[in-house]
Amino acid sequence: MAMRQGPRKGLKDKGEVHMHKFETDITTGAEQSEALQEDSTAPSGRSWSISAALDPLRSHPIKAGVLLLSIVTVLLIGLIIYTSHLNTQKYYLKSYAGALEVWQGTFSPAGKKRVVSMPGVTPPETIKPTYTRQDVYPIIFNYYLEKSDALIHAPGIFDFTDIKFYLNRALLYASTAEHRRAIQIRLNRIDRVILYYKADVAASKGSIASLEAAVDFLDQATALDPDDIESELIEKKKQAIQELIRSLGSPLE
Repeated sequence: MAMRQGPRKGLKDKGEVHMHKFETDITTGAEQSEALQEDSTAPSGRSWSISAALDPLRSHPIKAGVLLLSIVTVLLIGLIIYTSHLNTQKYYLKSYAGALEVWQGTFSPAGKKRVVSMPGVTPPETIKPTYTRQDVYPIIFNYYLEKSDALIHAPGIFDFTDIKFYLNRALLYASTAEHRRAIQIRLNRIDRVILYYKADVAASKGSIASLEAAVDFLDQATALDPDDIESELIEKKKQAIQELIRSLGSPLE
């Protein structure tokens, strides 16, 4: 009897082992299936990161309020800077006490400052609310240019200081190459006249050193773009002075 029952018990034990393995496989498969389902319903990496970044703000409303306030402040500052820059590009014309005044917007949302007052200048029949730089610069340029020309044509001795002052002021408002060229021609002409005068004074002293200084003044005048007739006169004057230096016994290079 013992020999017959042994094999049956072995078969029973093997069956239990197979059954336990089967149940384990089923449990493992179910767990893997649940894990796959959880992965399929999980949010994407980007959505998760945004949500995670917002979690601290949701849990700390004070921090969220400070961040929002900071953003609004930066936007307001940027808007103020932008409007202030635009204001500097606005110009205004005003007629006051017989003078035409030009005003410009300052670096602020609505400020203004007076640029120049031009007595005797007739204002336009209709004054617009605002003007551009291209509108007002020619007006100011012509005002200073006319002031300098009036001094040039005035009777008596030229006041070169005042003439050059008005020409340099006009140069600040020269908005075209033609305007700048017109001012430079006048400035060069004045400087040449001054150099001719210095050359005459130096030559009149009669010494070799003063005569050489006179030649140097004439060379400087030549560099200031004289016309052909004036250049010829300068060259003749230089030759006369150089001949005088030779007669005094100083060789010239």
